[in-house]
Amino acid sequence: MDPDRYSTLIEMLADRSERNADRTAFTFQDQPVTFGEMWARINRFAQHLLDLGIAPGERVLMALPNGPEFFSGFYGVQRAGGIAVPVFPGAGADRVFAIAKLCGADKVIVPSAISGEQLALIREQAADHSLSILLLSKYKDADADGPFPEVQPDQVAFLQYTSGSTGNPKGVMITQANLMTNIRQMIEGMEIVPEDIFVSWLPVYHDMGLILKTMVPFCLGAVSYTHLRAHETKAN
Repeated sequence: MDPDRYSTLIEMLADRSERNADRTAFTFQDQPVTFGEMWARINRFAQHLLDLGIAPGERVLMALPNGPEFFSGFYGVQRAGGIAVPVFPGAGADRVFAIAKLCGADKVIVPSAISGEQLALIREQAADHSLSILLLSKYKDADADGPFPEVQPDQVAFLQYTSGSTGNPKGVMITQANLMTNIRQMIEGMEIVPEDIFVSWLPVYHDMGLILKTMVPFCLGAVSYTHLRAHETKAN
């Protein structure tokens, strides 16, 4: 598939789901997820956000580890017209809430696998910051009828926060057009072809693991295996 045909990530995934619905988009812990399944999950979560009244360009924080939920949340936010803000899921509540304040987010997505005790605690803490906590598992059976807002190339797709090691974390605004240009450059410069097989243990909440290891194979329809890093399974 010619990557030049796409102007946004959402257009790319919609086309993949239409042309290659039964093709595996990625495999996580030996469980394959097809483009059709991923797109349906994206649309269901996007519909839920629209039902909540998400505003165009609204920031939604994502404290999610590698896994299928990340893609549902990351692209679901964009599908609804919002801006995804992925952060290290083990950063701790204080850092997550601080970044939410920096970017003006009032919604935070957390892993569905979180324990009831942890969820109650983080919801109590979030309430003090006027934040809503969302779990994607609650909306897996939601309708996804739309209509959805049309995503434009110049819209910000996500904010990539710096580590903050030498100062306060700063959010880098990355547009849909930025990402599609980067994807095309990687494919051309590294001579990547659809027959290549991708295996990654890198975190998808940061740029290399996200763009090179997932967006590029999604664009090409290449085989992709995404793994969870061991330290991400530990509670923080």
